[in-house]
Amino acid sequence: MKRIVLLIMVSGLSLSAFAGEVKIDSTLQEFTGRYVFPPGGPTTEAQVGLDQGSLFISSQIGASTLQRVQGDMFSLVEYNGTAEFFRNDKGKVTRIRVIVQDIDATGTKEEAGAKLYFHPLRILPRTELNMFDINVAQ
Repeated sequence: MKRIVLLIMVSGLSLSAFAGEVKIDSTLQEFTGRYVFPPGGPTTEAQVGLDQGSLFISSQIGASTLQRVQGDMFSLVEYNGTAEFFRNDKGKVTRIRVIVQDIDATGTKEEAGAKLYFHPLRILPRTELNMFDINVAQ
């Protein structure tokens, strides 16, 4: 009987320890979406999404994990840059400003409606989805 109780206690502790390792910030969802940048810049659009609880950004010029610094300010981990999100008077995320080395670009969040599909290398709008396209995003 003591062995059964001990086994249950050890199992419960290991399960609770495992469950405690994965912490997903539910507020990150509000940053996700497609951001459109003015023509003539280094990129015309970027996708912000979630992958296994982490926020990331992907565009034609690269992709990076976004790590929250404070509030709506994030660091671009792979590029040693920053991404700052801006809100309207209702508290809704509407813009992003990305600063990496000599790039300083501000994009506007596109309203929801365009369905996005996850691709292991980047997020693709439905219009770009091509099941025969095996080219790797540059």
